[in-house]
Amino acid sequence: MEKPDALSRHQVNQCIMEIEDNHPLKERVHYEHIMPIFKYCKKERDPSFKRAIRMAILEEMGIKRPKNDDMMQDDPFLYLGYGVNAYFNTMLNLSKMFCMITLFVIPMLIVYANNKQQALHELPKYATNKFSLGNLGGSAMFCSQKPIASQSLMIGCPRGTHIHYLKKSDAHFGVINSKLLIQDYCMESTIKAHLTKGQKQCTNLIDQDFIHNQITNCIKAAKKKGRKGTESCSLKFFKGKGKTDSLYKTEPAKGEKECNLKSNFYV
Repeated sequence: MEKPDALSRHQVNQCIMEIEDNHPLKERVHYEHIMPIFKYCKKERDPSFKRAIRMAILEEMGIKRPKNDDMMQDDPFLYLGYGVNAYFNTMLNLSKMFCMITLFVIPMLIVYANNKQQALHELPKYATNKFSLGNLGGSAMFCSQKPIASQSLMIGCPRGTHIHYLKKSDAHFGVINSKLLIQDYCMESTIKAHLTKGQKQCTNLIDQDFIHNQITNCIKAAKKKGRKGTESCSLKFFKGKGKTDSLYKTEPAKGEKECNLKSNFYV
């Protein structure tokens, strides 16, 4: 069997050159080039053997070193060309931008976490969720109505929220005159004008304290259980049993049918 020919010196050098062309960073990149922060922790690195020979030959021949020689030594990734370096520069600038954004956002996150409302306190994963905007809470209007004959009305808020009621002016409730053509308080924007014009105002007859005490008692009961408030509350239209002794402070006269049990109570 014929033995393979041994590679000549020229062929070996050609192979080495091919490897260096395909992997230009193999002997040039060190950990401080990958993580620049480590360059403050290292000692002065001695030049490689090839670089030392190159510097010695240039000096012996009296040729000045190229200006970019030290630049290529400090940043070997320049050997890879413009495309790769443009990508690295873009990633570096994005990193700087997000670091600046983080510095500006930190005070805002502290405000979210330490506000008095702490709206997410009773929900799971509060340790991380408290830094979100949702921890400030939110508010929404609630509107509902029911005939007085139904005896009660349930008012409620979405899950995770509670009824905000500190004083009587925080809620508006009343009775719609049954003779009005418009009976939908929540959907008709013009009904307020009709309630105060031309027809008997049944709302003036309501015992405001009777409704107010029901809402405050619901909130107090929830706070006794360790909650911040209540999500719902059932308002009764009658103080006693049956359909007697209703929510009116002064019961309507028998002839005043516009404020009878068929009238709608709204809140």
